Amino acid sequence: MKNRKTLVTAIQIAALLAVILAVVKLWPKDAVDVGVVRLESGDVLDMVTTVSSGTVKAARYARIRSSAIGDSEKVLAHKGDTVKKGAVVVLLKNREHKARLNLARANLEAGNASRRQTEIRKGQFDRNFDRTQKLFDQKVAAESSFEQVKTERDVSAEMVTAADATIAQLKAALDIAEASYDSTFIRAPFDGTIASVSVEEGEAVSIGLPVFEIYDGSSVKIEAALDEADSTRVTVGMPVSLSTNAAPGTVIEGKVTWIAPMVTHDIKGSRSVDITIEPAKPEPSLRVGMSVDIEIIVARHRDASYLPTTAIIGKGTEKHVLAVKNGFAVKKMVKTGITNWEMTEILSGLDRQEQVIFTLNAPGLVPGAAVRVNPSLAPAKGRQ
Repeated sequence: MKNRKTLVTAIQIAALLAVILAVVKLWPKDAVDVGVVRLESGDVLDMVTTVSSGTVKAARYARIRSSAIGDSEKVLAHKGDTVKKGAVVVLLKNREHKARLNLARANLEAGNASRRQTEIRKGQFDRNFDRTQKLFDQKVAAESSFEQVKTERDVSAEMVTAADATIAQLKAALDIAEASYDSTFIRAPFDGTIASVSVEEGEAVSIGLPVFEIYDGSSVKIEAALDEADSTRVTVGMPVSLSTNAAPGTVIEGKVTWIAPMVTHDIKGSRSVDITIEPAKPEPSLRVGMSVDIEIIVARHRDASYLPTTAIIGKGTEKHVLAVKNGFAVKKMVKTGITNWEMTEILSGLDRQEQVIFTLNAPGLVPGAAVRVNPSLAPAKGRQ
């Protein structure tokens, strides 16, 4: 009897559990709130970004070093000053250089005077030779006299040649003295802005010592680097979209003007290709040293059908979306074209009336889940 009661109790418990499981399974579940979009038409861009932000550089930049030894006498321009080409930025003490220059000029003047005297003597010897030759031809002058004036004429010609060589030496010495003197005036190589000055008045300066830096901010370029995997997709002349934190929401147009012919790598083993980008037109908001976000447009499909990239699931050719059908999320395979972080081109698999879920991180959202469209949810809008 006891065993029979135990069996009945067990059967009752099992029946109760079965009823509970059936109720749980059949109990209506809460629908998942989702945001939906439909296919839109417009331009879709395939873009490549750089491995990090680019840096604005002056198209013309120079670090000027001293070509003379001496002490700084005057610093005539300072950081931030705008200077013209040839303007003296730093002047070195140059009394000795100037004295050597004056000496070289005086030596050249003396050399020229000596040459003129030699030329006068040569003229006299030439005339003597002409007279003696006529007399010799008339059998009036002795041969010895003729030979003597001939020798004097030839020697005078050689003296003029020697004087010319001396003048050339003195001119070269003057050029050296002028260059030495001019090297004490350290000048701006082009119109620009002084970026820094490395010496103070009275400070000793040696050959090769950096003295100042200058850049021409009227024309800028952006230097950046591409991941080696993206480098083969980019060519010179491709359009570029530039943006900065200084002007959020503003897109500056540019183009790729140079791509390095070789891949570089850092100590971490990362490999990249250096590129240069130039704005399409002068842009005052781009200041030297500023960081710039870069998107290189490698392809553009106009009037294409697209969805937000956040609505696409999968990689490679196996991509799908979750669409709303009769209150449930259904999986639909799609064929995609070019894509970027904001939008993806849809080539086939959807029509324009279908509602596609973009809130893929909604809790409980899986294929077959009950869903409820929430009109207040909308995809984030970014730049195209």
